[in-house]
Amino acid sequence: MGNKKSKRTEINREELEYLLQTTNITSREIKHWHKIYMKECPDGRLTKEQFCKLYADISPGRQKSPLYEHIFRTYDQDSSGHIDFKEFIEAINITRSTKPEDKLRMAFRLYDIDQNGCIEEKEMVEVMRALHMMAGEDSKQVTVDEKIRSRARHVFDQVDKNHDGQVTVDELVNVCMRNPDIYNMIISSTKSPPTKKS
Repeated sequence: MGNKKSKRTEINREELEYLLQTTNITSREIKHWHKIYMKECPDGRLTKEQFCKLYADISPGRQKSPLYEHIFRTYDQDSSGHIDFKEFIEAINITRSTKPEDKLRMAFRLYDIDQNGCIEEKEMVEVMRALHMMAGEDSKQVTVDEKIRSRARHVFDQVDKNHDGQVTVDELVNVCMRNPDIYNMIISSTKSPPTKKS
């Protein structure tokens, strides 16, 4: 019986080797994340509800926010409605990447809510509002909501270089690579959650 339990909670060698070759995450970290992941979803399929709970648990002091659902959508690369362990680790790897372009491409997927290949201003407002909620700010207050909309409008105007009302991934990357302030505003939403102590 004890062996069965260890098989369920330990990552198999092939999956570990694949993740070691395709990510910059150490074997120890992968095994740690796998333990947390399997505790939350023993069947190896992390649902949106489970993900939001896990993200809240490993982000102490942060408010529950719709941002978690946006992050789930970003991690669920194959749109299957769940995140498998490989997707989970690959997403963490991107958020930890030191390459600014990788971070921006992840941020683009986060902001592209309807997944149509471009960001509209309303999508930027929605994600920025979710960020404020996660930080514990009441985005329902009229003054706060107007500040969020104003900030989103400012960022959107900066990155929508051809003023067509849509931001492509290339526009986002090109503008942010030349403007550190806009870059920092955009990538603040893609930071990796802290590792939960086991």
